[in-house]
Amino acid sequence: DVSTSRALADVFIVDESGSGDFLDIQPAIDAAQDGDVLIVRTGVYGGFVVGDKALQVLADSGASVRLTGRVAIPHLSRSKQLGVHGLQIQGTASGDAALDVDSAQGSIRIRACTLEGWDAPDHSYESGTEGARITSAADISFDGCVLSGGDSHQYDYCTDGRDGAPALVAIDSRIAITRSTLNGGRGGDGDKLDGLECWGCGYSAAGIGGDGALLFSATFLFTSASFFGGGAGGIGWACESGGGWTICGPGGDGIDLQQGGSSAKILDCTLVGGAGGGSCGPGQDVRGTDVEFLLGIAKEIEGQPLVASGTPALVSFVGEPLDAVVLIASTRSDFLYLPFLRGVLHVGPWRRTLVIGELDSTGQWSTHVHLPNLGAGSENLTVHLQSVFKNALHERTVSNPLSATIVH
Repeated sequence: DVSTSRALADVFIVDESGSGDFLDIQPAIDAAQDGDVLIVRTGVYGGFVVGDKALQVLADSGASVRLTGRVAIPHLSRSKQLGVHGLQIQGTASGDAALDVDSAQGSIRIRACTLEGWDAPDHSYESGTEGARITSAADISFDGCVLSGGDSHQYDYCTDGRDGAPALVAIDSRIAITRSTLNGGRGGDGDKLDGLECWGCGYSAAGIGGDGALLFSATFLFTSASFFGGGAGGIGWACESGGGWTICGPGGDGIDLQQGGSSAKILDCTLVGGAGGGSCGPGQDVRGTDVEFLLGIAKEIEGQPLVASGTPALVSFVGEPLDAVVLIASTRSDFLYLPFLRGVLHVGPWRRTLVIGELDSTGQWSTHVHLPNLGAGSENLTVHLQSVFKNALHERTVSNPLSATIVH
């Protein structure tokens, strides 16, 4: 546990029990300056809004951190980097996605987080909300995350069911999703009057299942080693005695990118359309034409997000047997899709090579990596890591991104 000592000037401890610097995350963010690190201990916290600040908001090692409320990033300047790791975020209000990003030109890294959209309560004429809503983001990545769209439900008195929410909605953004699971919400059922009689209600239509990912307005998506599932459609209702008919809800799509010139590069993923309600058909695995399924196997690296200064960091690699691997690092991040690496390079300029090695016959390797020590007057440093793998056919593949924050 790297946070056992009290936080120094630019490392703050958030602990609801009162043994840290702040009881909740929002006051810590309000007090923080660019470059600060917030380490959050086990507890239940409110949602928060990050202004134009370069921060790292990280769950402590082994901590269970749950948020009851959305996380909003309304603006991030081009030169700034924001990291969020290990948070379980539950949307709690109609209209609010669990994560809402807007007008972000800087780099955002979301890792090992659970983003659950709000489920509309039964007998309410409302729709569930997205796990994440991303608008005009130039550089955002999700690694090792679970995103769920909220379910919609039926409402009484001959009303139609509402559509399930997508796990992710992206508008005019560049997004990388690796090693993650995205499931759309279920469409709401139609409902008859008081559940008893027709009384002017010939039918009520059901809602459509939410998409795993819904892309608008020239969004670019790269994804690898991930699952995208559409939500199930709702069940319509027909008046038994009045000769009404049923309008059922189709299932949601795994990925829907037919809106406004969006494109996707997909490596080693599973895409499944949601089941249709009643007699309706399932959603499509992928909807849209500008899709490229890349050949090859996704490659992975894993490591701890918090590292004590002077302590080697354990990094694990997974790929094909006997792959050659190179681990590169930088304190700057980037978003550069490189076809010859079959992925997005997230490690920014001023890259340095930390290790060179080879996977064993099972396609795995672990090694300790020496990261920079903190010098006098420096209380934290975040290093962005990524590995390039080369197989026996000399095909190269870049791994998922990894970030390590070094603290005292």
